[in-house]
Amino acid sequence: MMMVTEKQGNVLIALDDLVRAMRADDAGGHELELTGLAREVEDVINDYVQSTRATVSVNGVNLFNICRVAVDAYQYRNEDSKDDCSMGLLFFGRGNQSHEKALLVVDAGEADLCLTVVDGGGLVRIETVDKQERRGEA
Repeated sequence: MMMVTEKQGNVLIALDDLVRAMRADDAGGHELELTGLAREVEDVINDYVQSTRATVSVNGVNLFNICRVAVDAYQYRNEDSKDDCSMGLLFFGRGNQSHEKALLVVDAGEADLCLTVVDGGGLVRIETVDKQERRGEA
């Protein structure tokens, strides 16, 4: 189960379970768990993106007409490194623009995700948050 914390308009998605599943999948047999956790992250993000019909800001870059975000926990990993836990967030447009408009690769071993709805729901900010900062270790 993914850890999602809502606090003062922010939603923190801790990716620790996803990292654990990625590392366990390297040993084999954890593909279903990894796929399920990636789907949970996807569902939380899409609950905000799809319900608000807002502009999506990713680490300060505005993306317009985004209707869906997909999470790929496989394709963006460096298979030569056991420590690499990179995942892709793929942003898709609406209607005729339903192709992939942007990609953000996040190292889930180093960062979590923070979602914030601002401007009365007109903007959904998605930002990476350093895990050490989150834990107060910085």
